[in-house]
Formats: sequence, structure tokens, C-alpha cells
Amino acid sequence: MKTLKKCIVVLVAALLCAAAFSGCAEAPSGITMKTLRPTYPNDVTSIEVRLRNYSNSAILYGVAFSVEKYDNGEWEVLLPDEPVFFILVGLVLRPFGSAKLSCKVDLFYSGVLETGNYRIVKSFTVENPDIPGRFPLYANFEVV
Repeated sequence: MKTLKKCIVVLVAALLCAAAFSGCAEAPSGITMKTLRPTYPNDVTSIEVRLRNYSNSAILYGVAFSVEKYDNGEWEVLLPDEPVFFILVGLVLRPFGSAKLSCKVDLFYSGVLETGNYRIVKSFTVENPDIPGRFPLYANFEVV
């Protein structure tokens, strides 16, 4: 019974993560996210990313993120071993500003990451009525 509850919680978390990014269009130009380093060891626990806003509009984002692995020509969401919860907070990045964020990637796996290509995925909205919707940002990195 305990295993069934755990599976249901993980499934719900995966569905919520997928729903958060469903219907996202391509990010407007001038808004980027990159990891501070291109490669990491397989026992990495946290990855810092730099979010940059070179647009004329402020962007809104939160602390939630997901991790995806490139496998067999497709990006696959890493499902956490245990339920992952993020606080709901709205952060603002002003036009032409930047922010450094720490992403605890070890929330999504136990042990070590397999060698390969990964990316951190975050969503954001633009404070501009002419640009409605939520958009994804990707920060690629390699585990060696």
C-alpha cells in the first residue's frame, strides 16, 4: 500500500510538471538561461544558472524547475524518486537585468547522474499584454 501511494504521488508530480510547461510557445528573443559551467561531474548536487533579460519588458518567474535528459533523440523528464515541492513565489527580472539561480538537481535522482546531456527547464511570463502566455527556458549541461 505504501508503494502504491508513493507511485501515485510521483505520477501526480510528473503530471503537474508536464502541465506547467504544456502549451508553452518559444521564448521571446532576448531572454536566456545558461548554466555557469558546460560540464559537471556525475555526483553534482546543485547547478547554478544565469537568467538574462535583454528585452524591454520585465519577466516573472519562480523557483520551480525540472530536469530533462537527452536520450534516444528525445528530451525525457527526470521523475523524482520522492515527491518534490516548490514554494510558489513570483520573482521579477527587470529589463536588461540578470539573476543567478541555484537549482538543486539532486532532488530529481538518488546516487549519481548517468553520463549524458541534460537541461534545466524553467517557465516564465512576460509583463507585456502583447506577449501573452508562459514560455520555457532551457539551460543545457553535460554530465561527464
